[in-house]
Amino acid sequence: MVLKYALRMNLSFTGLASLVDMINSFFDSPVLPRSKYFVNKLLGCQGTQMTFHFFCPECMIYVGEGRPGVSLQCPECKRVCGSSPLCDAPFFVLFDIPSQLQKLLKGCEFLDLTEPLEFNGTLSDMKDGSMYRDFVTATRKAGHRISFSWNTDGTPVFRSSRTSIWPIQLVVNELPVPERMRKLVLAGLWFGKEKLHMGIFQAPFVETMHSLADEGFLLHHKGKEKLFRGFCICCAVDSVARAPMQGMKQFNAYYGCNWCLHPGDTLGGKVVKYPVEQNAVERSEKQMVEDMEKAAMQDKPKPFNGVITVSPLINMPQFHIVWSFVPDYMHCVLLGVVRQFLELWLESAGKTFYVGRSQQAIDSRLMAVSPPKDVRRAPRPTKEKRFWKAKECENWLLFYSLPVLDGILDRQYLQHWACLVEALHIMLEPRVSFTDLAVAEGLLLDFHGNAEVLYGPECMTYNMHQLLHLGKSVRHWGPLWAHSAFPFEAGNGTLKAAVKASNGIASQIGRMLQIDTVVEQCAELSTNQNALEYCASLTKTLTKKAISTSEGVHFLGRGSPFMAPDCTVRNVCREVVLNSTVSALMVA
Repeated sequence: MVLKYALRMNLSFTGLASLVDMINSFFDSPVLPRSKYFVNKLLGCQGTQMTFHFFCPECMIYVGEGRPGVSLQCPECKRVCGSSPLCDAPFFVLFDIPSQLQKLLKGCEFLDLTEPLEFNGTLSDMKDGSMYRDFVTATRKAGHRISFSWNTDGTPVFRSSRTSIWPIQLVVNELPVPERMRKLVLAGLWFGKEKLHMGIFQAPFVETMHSLADEGFLLHHKGKEKLFRGFCICCAVDSVARAPMQGMKQFNAYYGCNWCLHPGDTLGGKVVKYPVEQNAVERSEKQMVEDMEKAAMQDKPKPFNGVITVSPLINMPQFHIVWSFVPDYMHCVLLGVVRQFLELWLESAGKTFYVGRSQQAIDSRLMAVSPPKDVRRAPRPTKEKRFWKAKECENWLLFYSLPVLDGILDRQYLQHWACLVEALHIMLEPRVSFTDLAVAEGLLLDFHGNAEVLYGPECMTYNMHQLLHLGKSVRHWGPLWAHSAFPFEAGNGTLKAAVKASNGIASQIGRMLQIDTVVEQCAELSTNQNALEYCASLTKTLTKKAISTSEGVHFLGRGSPFMAPDCTVRNVCREVVLNSTVSALMVA
């Protein structure tokens, strides 16, 4: 109970120790460990979950795996690495993936890939995507296996410091969707004030994944101890992280697209844009590897089709260096295109699409919206748009934007925006048919092509260009919600909250993982129903008592007989009319 409370209330280790001291003061003799050392010993937080990997800060090359206090020498400059105090040593950590998987998958039902994979002709999850099915076929001789989607993204830890963390997080694709989105595995952690060197960070991770694919790990599954193998097959990251992971130049350079050979074009000799291009050839794995080989042979950095170095990921089992990366819906559409068009409409004074003078009316309509309780974030006015989170941008795109802008934004621009809204609605459906997907791809093509005509070449950003690759990503990996970065962003928030001090960041996060493990083990052994109910109450997400139906509907509060008055029926009809706004705009 104490550990669960500490996790839920996000207590620091010092706070946990103080809580233990307070509880001990209630008794004649201590009932819990009395010092940080003994608490640490009880939790087993003595580095058993982490392996330390050192690198040379001068040459920026990987030196090797070691432990604190052990000297490692850089093979290039002969600098001694790893002998300084741990907080100052240049290192990153990898976490024990098998132990986390054994805890995470224990007692869970998940997709058994040794059995035939069903496919009904629609895309209802990642398992229906063509690349996932290709993975299942290619590994059929491997026996029991699971696959991962993964992410790495930088998160600043403190407001007054440049210190940031770059975790590698995994989700198990075979878990049911609700569990998949909240059960994350922490595979690695880079931290500090300096810029992440992706090649150094990725190489040991690739070796770890080789071990999981070749040697596997033991898992108690369906009453038996079985050998499972694990493969990373899909990666959802933002565009800034994706380029160095692929060994490419950033998107603001020529040939900066991660999926095709669009050359890009400078606007005013300064910024690379991606105008409509009819003959952009898709990248292939073979061509990417050839470009890496050419780049590696150069004495000075020289890009070949945007490729500047060899990526360690070409050696990762079952990982496609081009299409295992996805154009992430959260970063590309919500934090990219949605914010871009809000800026165009509200900040481009003098343009025909400018509606900044009507911003008060827009905000008045927006703030009048009363979303249901399952919409977690209430609307905020557009004057606070730069603070909007991804979910708020999603709500604006899918639900609010068309009715709010109707009659304010000129009709041709509203119809143009409706193409994006309708396309994203289709691609985010629980089940996406190939017929509907073709319609969505056509809508995105229209939206992209007409944007240059309506808004000018300045709006043809890389995020706009990525829209053209969303359709193929859905064909490869299922609906957009099945391979987005949303669960990883939530995981980043949890990790960030665990850091209370700038020293010992890895130890703080490792301790949080160990506390979570101990809590799970204690819950399994406990027979005290009151204690179990208290711990369960700490993890509740609904703020009111509720009854849930099999369709996922939650009824809040105390039930009573109810007959809908005529006005309620009229309101429901009004909602139906509102939901048909997109179709009406498309026909008009």
